[in-house]
Amino acid sequence: MKRCFVIGNGPSLSKTPLIHLQKEVTFATNRINRIYKLTDWRPTYYVRTEELLGDYDTFHKDVKENLMQVTRGFLPKDWAKWYGEFSNIEYISTCSHHKANFNEIFAPHEWHLPQYCSFGSSLNVAIQIAVQKGFDVIYLLGVDLDYKDQKTSHFYDDDEEELARRVKAKYANYNMLLAHMIAARNSPIPIYNASIGGVLEVYPRINLEEILCQ
Repeated sequence: MKRCFVIGNGPSLSKTPLIHLQKEVTFATNRINRIYKLTDWRPTYYVRTEELLGDYDTFHKDVKENLMQVTRGFLPKDWAKWYGEFSNIEYISTCSHHKANFNEIFAPHEWHLPQYCSFGSSLNVAIQIAVQKGFDVIYLLGVDLDYKDQKTSHFYDDDEEELARRVKAKYANYNMLLAHMIAARNSPIPIYNASIGGVLEVYPRINLEEILCQ
C-alpha cells in the first residue's frame, strides 16, 4: 500500500515523534520550518498556497527555508516571480476560494480537480495533491482544528497576527471544518486522523504507533 502523511501546524505537532517518519513520504505546509530546530526529520514535499499575510519578508524567508529542505515544493503559479532560483518547485493551478468564508455563496462544496481548491488552508491543497499523486491512503498529523482567539493555535508561539485580525477563531474553525468535510466526501482514498488530540473528528482516528507497525 502506497501511503503518505500530511502534516499540519497544530500544537499537537510538538508532541509528535516526527523522527519516526524519516523513511515515510510526508507533505508539510506553511511554517513547518519552525520545527526543524527540534528534529532531524524533514518533509518530502512542501505545500504553501495561502495568500501572503503580514510580514512579507518573513513569509518569503519561511518559504525559501522550506524549499531548501525538501525534495519538491508545490506553490501557486503566480508565485514564480519570487522563487525562480529554485529548481525543485512544481507550480500548480489553484482557485480563489481561499478568500471565501464557510457561510458565503462563493464558498465551495466540492473539489474541482484538476484545479486544486484552495479553500481552508494549504493543508487541504496538500491532501488533494496526495490524491492526484496516486497514494492509497493518507494519514494526518498535527491537524488539531482548535483555533483560539488571543492564544497560539500552532506548535510555534508567533501566530500570524494578520489572520487573527481578519478571521475570528470560531470562523477559522468553521472554515477548516467545512474544508475537511469536503475532503472526506470527495477523496477517493481513505483519510485517517493520527493527530495527538485536537478536535477534528471528520475522519476515523488512528494511532501513529499502529500505523508504523503495519
